[in-house]
Amino acid sequence: MYAAEEQGVHTIWIRGFDARAIQQVLGLPATMIPAMILPLGYPSDKSAPAPMHFKRKPIDEFVTEL
Repeated sequence: MYAAEEQGVHTIWIRGFDARAIQQVLGLPATMIPAMILPLGYPSDKSAPAPMHFKRKPIDEFVTEL
């Protein structure tokens, strides 16, 4: 991802997909189970972060000290 960014190519790490479906679509053997998908591309001049991109919850809403 860092190397791509150095070349002006943007990436996004995708997880939480149906690995078996991807395995079938790509014709991968049973021993090769995809762990992530890494799309690569050049951003549009009109692209921008989503409106909620920079909004963050306060840490005490999702962290509990034990």
